[in-house]
Amino acid sequence: MHKIGLVFWNKEQKRLRTFWRLLVFFCVYTLVTLLFAFLSTFILPANTPLHLTATVVEFLCVCLMLYVGGKLLDRRSFSDFGFHINRRWLKDFIFGLGLGALLIAAIFTTELSLGWIQIKGFFRSFPIGEIFTLSLFKTLPLFICIGFCEEMLMRGYLLRNLAEGCNLHQKHARTALLVAMLLSSVIFGILHAMNPNTSLVSTVNLSLNGIFLALGFLLTGELAIPIGLHITWNIFQGPVFGFPVSGIRTFPRMIEIQQSGPIVMTGGAFGPEAGFIGLAAIVIGSVMICVYSKKNYKGMKLEEHLAQYHSSRTETV
Repeated sequence: MHKIGLVFWNKEQKRLRTFWRLLVFFCVYTLVTLLFAFLSTFILPANTPLHLTATVVEFLCVCLMLYVGGKLLDRRSFSDFGFHINRRWLKDFIFGLGLGALLIAAIFTTELSLGWIQIKGFFRSFPIGEIFTLSLFKTLPLFICIGFCEEMLMRGYLLRNLAEGCNLHQKHARTALLVAMLLSSVIFGILHAMNPNTSLVSTVNLSLNGIFLALGFLLTGELAIPIGLHITWNIFQGPVFGFPVSGIRTFPRMIEIQQSGPIVMTGGAFGPEAGFIGLAAIVIGSVMICVYSKKNYKGMKLEEHLAQYHSSRTETV
């Protein structure tokens, strides 16, 4: 019985082993999300847009689960998931915001100069007929919350736990981080495979996008760069420049465009993330993150503590 128990319980760390922590966390997260969604139908006004309701529910559930799950399952504080917020964190966040906007602007400019984009109008609301500013006001919180939620779950919780699980005997932190980055990024790509207009290429590219987003976390130990990058990458891709965002176009657009050109380059109906130009932007962005990290963090090194469990860290808030 003792040996069977060790399959579930890490005696040294006094907590569940990685697989069981992840299983319990995401099962409870799913149940809590469904419960909150059900309760929200009674709490929120009946005319609240469905996507806005879902966004609020998901954001609250992710924050709650990261706090409670972190304490009970991981034995660590909320801040240890990449939220040691200070001036440096805010600086990294602003860098991430700027980088996401810059890369999508570069994609738009490139396709426009090649004649693959035609501008058909401006300030197109969704649903059609709604005041544009109102439509945009209801949409921006969606993309902001998606940026926070996906990074907290995929990088903050999943990647960190996978890294600790792969770090055998606490002696292979760097290898564990790289393996965890690859595994979490593949999962990130597969989860988006349920989106409209997906293909094998889009799934592979989104997995590479996951590596791109993870890079800022691994080099700084914080989620500031990934969250900022994720937010503006989506907002400038969709509501600003009118591209599909991971196959979705149900949002207002400041610029209404019509695309042509080879799908292998543009990504077609899925958006730039499925095209070679989007892939090139990811590579350039990765280099820029490395340069930023080298300049601001005294060298370009993986934050090995992300793969190392220290029970004493849970005593701090």
